[in-house]
Amino acid sequence: MEHGLGFSHFLSQTDALGRVVLAMLLAMSVASWYLIASKSFANVLAGRRAEAFLKQFWAADSLALARPTSSGSGTPTTAASLFS
Repeated sequence: MEHGLGFSHFLSQTDALGRVVLAMLLAMSVASWYLIASKSFANVLAGRRAEAFLKQFWAADSLALARPTSSGSGTPTTAASLFS
C-alpha cells in the first residue's frame, strides 16, 4: 500500500483549523521576511549617510563648516540632530 506524503496529501487530510494554522504561519513568514528586507535596506542607507557625514566632517576646516545639512530627502540626518 502506497501512502502519499506530499503537500497535497497533507492538505487533503487537514481540517479547517489546520488550514487556518497553515495560513497564519505563511502570513507570519512573509511578514518576517518583509521586516528583514526593509530593516536591512534601512541599515544600508544609514551606513551610507554615516559615511557621507564622516567624509564631510573630516574634510571641513572648522566645526562650524562641519555642520551637516539635511540629506537629499529633506529629512535631517541623525548627525544633524547633534548640532541642534
